[in-house]
Amino acid sequence: MLNKAEINKKILPVIEKAVEINGLKLVEANFTKEAGKWMLKIFIYNPGAPVTLEDCENITKNLNDYPDELIPVSYNLEVSSPGINRKFKSEKEYDIFKGKKAKVKMKNGEVFITEVNDELKEKYINKEISYTRLEPEYKFKGDKK
Repeated sequence: MLNKAEINKKILPVIEKAVEINGLKLVEANFTKEAGKWMLKIFIYNPGAPVTLEDCENITKNLNDYPDELIPVSYNLEVSSPGINRKFKSEKEYDIFKGKKAKVKMKNGEVFITEVNDELKEKYINKEISYTRLEPEYKFKGDKK
């Protein structure tokens, strides 16, 4: 029987290195089974710009065949940005997205938009938050920063 937790633990340092080499941040990496197929899903973030197809390709190339040595079954590799509708899944994401606008729903039902900060992270740690997700920030040609 395949031990997913053990595989995730082994491949994480390899994935982190491949992401860091490209000046990106690893949001999440997970080896899991979906619809009967094994998947290695990697979510990356570029603090300076939107994640591009080239960023995803570079991660794939940097990984080369390393995951194949650590994963004893056939799998599909998926590298992408976390996407705007993705709910935060870890404390780490509050650090990665610090300063960005997010929509937050508290367990008491309160919903608001705020900047991701240490106070919000603390509320997540204390399990006061139902979900946090990034709010879109639209930039148009000619906008001043």
